[in-house]
Amino acid sequence: TATGPKIVKGSVVVDVLFPQIGTFPVRNKLRTAAQPAGGAAVVDEDEVLVNVMVMDPAKMVSISGRVEMEGSGRPHVEKAKVVAIDAATGKAAGKAVTDDNGKYEITRLPAGKYVVRAHKDDGSLVPEFYKDAYFRAKATVLDIPEGGKLKDIDFVLGPGGRISGKVTGP
Repeated sequence: TATGPKIVKGSVVVDVLFPQIGTFPVRNKLRTAAQPAGGAAVVDEDEVLVNVMVMDPAKMVSISGRVEMEGSGRPHVEKAKVVAIDAATGKAAGKAVTDDNGKYEITRLPAGKYVVRAHKDDGSLVPEFYKDAYFRAKATVLDIPEGGKLKDIDFVLGPGGRISGKVTGP
């Protein structure tokens, strides 16, 4: 049982010590109380059961590199999102945001096969997977053994944009 800090907005991290490496069921209760101005107090309690996988830190893997913009001088791209996607399931396994120098590092991944994608949320650059692929089916799969640290998984993103408007007529 752990009690977290008062939540205003966002997420909370509560450190928990597990006795060994393995998968453990964790039951989480979240109780929220609010009292609107002039109204009655409202209390909501939710419970969720999740399985937590505890891994040996020595067996975890990482992926790092840089995101640059296509063109002369290849300036670095700040605040780009880089996501490691499990090649078998298609689900995001880890993510990072580039720093002021366009560098990123995705850590604490289990050994396995991943495709990596970089993008900017504002649509100013065209998203791509590692090795210049625009679709996951064409992406290069990175097979990372236990304890592996892949470096120089770099991206060069080209200019993009968004089109918006209204369709009229038949």
